[in-house]
Amino acid sequence: MTNVQTKVSEVDENLEATNKRLIDEFTSQGEEIKQTVEAKDQNQQKLLEGMQGRIFFVDESLTNVEKKLGEQEELMKTLDTNSAKNVNSQLTFVKETLAKLELEDGKTVASIKKQGTEISEIRQKLERLEASLVQPKSMIKSNSDVEDVKGIGPNKAAELKNVGITSASDLIMADPKVIADAMGSTEKTVEKLQGRAQLQMIPGMKEKDLLLLEELDITDRKRLSTQDPIELGKKINAIFKVNLAKGKVEENERPTIEEVDSWIKFTKA
Repeated sequence: MTNVQTKVSEVDENLEATNKRLIDEFTSQGEEIKQTVEAKDQNQQKLLEGMQGRIFFVDESLTNVEKKLGEQEELMKTLDTNSAKNVNSQLTFVKETLAKLELEDGKTVASIKKQGTEISEIRQKLERLEASLVQPKSMIKSNSDVEDVKGIGPNKAAELKNVGITSASDLIMADPKVIADAMGSTEKTVEKLQGRAQLQMIPGMKEKDLLLLEELDITDRKRLSTQDPIELGKKINAIFKVNLAKGKVEENERPTIEEVDSWIKFTKA
């Protein structure tokens, strides 16, 4: 019995010692856990404070950025307004300048046309004055080569020279039948060539004048001499207008009444 009690007492003592050891260990671990938790809490607090500081810095940066963007927007609006005003002002100036230039160009063109008309009129007057002062020349003279007669080319001229006709005078004075035989043509054709030679010898007569007269069936000096200057001038003018419309002649080639009168007077001299 005494042994049992002794063992029980030993067990109790062991239990108390174990309990004490466990309590000490739990207390020590609790302190460590508490210190660890507190350290973690402190670290988290520091992290939170660091994050709050960064967030504040970011907020400040964003505020500054928004402010600068606002200032730039206002500046851009001002620049756009000023640019628009400058562009509109420049466009208005350009339009006004173009309008002035168009007006001046119109006046210049009208002035140039007027001057051109006046110069043309003066030139015609000078030509007429010169024609009245200077003795007009004839297309051919009596001693001109027969080939100079309109309608006689090198071949016909060679045939005529074979029968002794070498000049315009020879052609005019020759017998139409002899010339027709030499050229192998009709007497009517020869008479037309002789008439042309006569008209070409009239001072002031030009090739296109000759063609106008032939259209009126005035083919030699005799027929021209019977014409009235005014009436003949009217007929020539009518034909000239038709040829002018067709582009066969130019306005400055129109025969004047003075020229027509001088042709007729020369044939009667």
